[in-house]
Amino acid sequence: MEEKEFQFFDLLKKHDFWYTYSDDHRYYTRGRNQRYEIYQWLKDYPNLKWIWDRFCKAVSDRRAPSSLEELRRD
Repeated sequence: MEEKEFQFFDLLKKHDFWYTYSDDHRYYTRGRNQRYEIYQWLKDYPNLKWIWDRFCKAVSDRRAPSSLEELRRD
């Protein structure tokens, strides 16, 4: 499962969490599609939710986690 964790973490690192604020429809659409893909991952692999929860908390705290290990320590 660790490989899936790294893949999911990479997906989150590439996601624009602030896409809903975009004035450009292209960025909004790309962010919305990325979010849909993230939700699909969570649906298929519910045990990855801890990564999503901790990553979202870090983003809301204006931090960008650089590694999965950093999330494990939080």
